[in-house]
Amino acid sequence: MKISFGMSETLVICGSALYNSSLALSLTLIVLGVLGKFCHMAMEKAAEQERAKATSDSVNKFAETLEQIINNGLANLTGHKNESGTYH
Repeated sequence: MKISFGMSETLVICGSALYNSSLALSLTLIVLGVLGKFCHMAMEKAAEQERAKATSDSVNKFAETLEQIINNGLANLTGHKNESGTYH
């Protein structure tokens, strides 16, 4: 897990520091900091899932292309296929 120090962390720290002097402001800052971090984590998760899906799609497309190349090569060598387009 990557540790970072950004706006969300700053809001939470400032909210904690202002707790004794202004309760409403401190709670607002803490809530904004937590919500900001939650949104950031959700966006990272969505990007990670998108990359995984793109990788999976690429691998599947490569496998299908390789299968077609092999089937076409065997068809050219033997000169025939069965009705479904395969050899078994």
